[in-house]
Amino acid sequence: MKLRDLTKRISQWIIIILIILFFLNLGVKLPFIPDKFGSMRPFAESHFLRDFLIIAAISFLITFLSGRIKQGCLVKLTNSLKRIKESHFLAVIFVLYFLINCLAAYFIFETAPVFMDSVSYINQAKIFSTGRLYAPTPLSVDHFCIPTDVAQDGKWYSRYPPGFSLILTLGIMFKLPLWIVNPILASLSLIVIYILGRELYNKRIGIYASILAFFSPFLLFCNGTFESETPALFFILLFILFFSSMLKKDKKRYPVLSGLSLGAAFITRPYSALFVSLPFIIYLGYLFFKRKKDIFQKAYLFSCGFVIFLLFFLWYIWQLTGSPFTLTYNVSDRYPILKYDYPGFHIAPYIGRYASGALYVFGPIEAIVNMNRNFILLNRDLFGWPVSLVFIFIPFLFFRKNKWDILLIFLFFSILLGHFFYWSPNIKYWHAASPALLLLTARGIAKAPLLLRKIGIPKEAGRRFIFVFVGICFLYSILLWQPHFWKSRKDIICYGKARMLSAVRNSGIHNTIIFIKLNPVYYIYHAFICEALTDKENSRQSVSLPVVHPVYLAGLSQNSPGLQDDILYALDLGEKNTRLIKYYPGRRYFIYEYNLEKADSLYEVYKESPG
Repeated sequence: MKLRDLTKRISQWIIIILIILFFLNLGVKLPFIPDKFGSMRPFAESHFLRDFLIIAAISFLITFLSGRIKQGCLVKLTNSLKRIKESHFLAVIFVLYFLINCLAAYFIFETAPVFMDSVSYINQAKIFSTGRLYAPTPLSVDHFCIPTDVAQDGKWYSRYPPGFSLILTLGIMFKLPLWIVNPILASLSLIVIYILGRELYNKRIGIYASILAFFSPFLLFCNGTFESETPALFFILLFILFFSSMLKKDKKRYPVLSGLSLGAAFITRPYSALFVSLPFIIYLGYLFFKRKKDIFQKAYLFSCGFVIFLLFFLWYIWQLTGSPFTLTYNVSDRYPILKYDYPGFHIAPYIGRYASGALYVFGPIEAIVNMNRNFILLNRDLFGWPVSLVFIFIPFLFFRKNKWDILLIFLFFSILLGHFFYWSPNIKYWHAASPALLLLTARGIAKAPLLLRKIGIPKEAGRRFIFVFVGICFLYSILLWQPHFWKSRKDIICYGKARMLSAVRNSGIHNTIIFIKLNPVYYIYHAFICEALTDKENSRQSVSLPVVHPVYLAGLSQNSPGLQDDILYALDLGEKNTRLIKYYPGRRYFIYEYNLEKADSLYEVYKESPG
């Protein structure tokens, strides 16, 4: 046997072993997880495998026993998809997807931020809209600032990169409701996904990938919020699309556009952009060493496009921190624990709810647990199928590999590698791998009948089986999984925001400060209780971060950077409220008391001078 054939055979068996381990991981708990991390996976994995087998069995019965699916019908369906007028298809999916995202943003997320990151993006956009990079530090920081804000040295700004806030600034300039910015970008991304699938493979793969994205609850969840994953994905898709055009064509605009797109992704989510680009940069190096014609010029133009945004980013953090190499992520005198918010094995910047109150130190075991947990959640939430990732392996089994298959799977592994070294357990950090997962799943669906034929199932029967299986998976997701998915998200992170804003609006009050009062019993899930180490004494120091309850975040998102609004929202700090009142004399002062189990209340306080 030749070395090349032996290598191919070994790689196929490695993939088969990975698939076996993949399914075993759905049915059993990993044996090496320490007891203290048991609560990190509070859901039963066995039902994934169970539901998958049930759907497979039903699909088998429908396909091979009922005889109601006629021969050749799927060929006709495939051909009809190819005959769809592209402009009509793109227009329909753009409008429908935009409406669906708007409905999610309005009815599920109540058009207000649900995470403190989102409030920082919105506040920074409001600062940008005034023509400044930062606002003056609030007179009472504890009433108005959250952990994701930096408020020191007279400057108040977001600790996050400026990319998404700049996009939101455009929304402010065009007087758009900010909650529709992400739905617009998500709908544009859907168009780019289709074009990318068509350019890398064929029109059918483009249609499959865009339909998969259309029904993904994982993507829809990010699109309905004010999170930066959606704009970052849009720029990443453009980067890959122009990169492919750069390799195919000699026009100079494509490498420049690819570099610009990567740069835009970098100033939005730098860590994700870095690891998304890694496989493509390595491939450029491979082409350079093969002395591919014009590759040096293309790489140079690509670099020029990227460097424009890199220089802007360095200038931006220089203006805020005084140094182009001091990231805003790690600038905070108020919360020293946040200086640990960077990749690597070290103290994590919070006491994890899984650490039983002890200082949470992130190490290799914690990284493996994070990876496994996120993989299970992604496998559930990407499409809402029992096994959402099952098809991504198929393009690598017994088929001639397309270079884009290899680059895309390495993109996925690159994102996993980057976040193996990051302490936070959250699948949203894998959002940047969506292009790879969507296109490889579409490729896997297209190749699955050929795989079934290799084990003796006729090609036409294999097509019918895959068609029925995927159809039932979509029905399972839409009818069974997604109602539970959306209800649980709304119950956990979205309660009470609309009630408060509506109550204040309907009260007719003006020239007012609203102090938001929250019962600790109800916001413990959202509280960040941190423990830091002082550098000198190496002793533990308790640090309590402000509440980040959705009601409080919704209020803060209404404030302007100058804090001179007609209605100003602040955190209720009890006796410390008098200090804020002295800064704003002549106003009325109300407390909005949030209650989970009974009606909320809005009542006036300090009718006489508290002094």
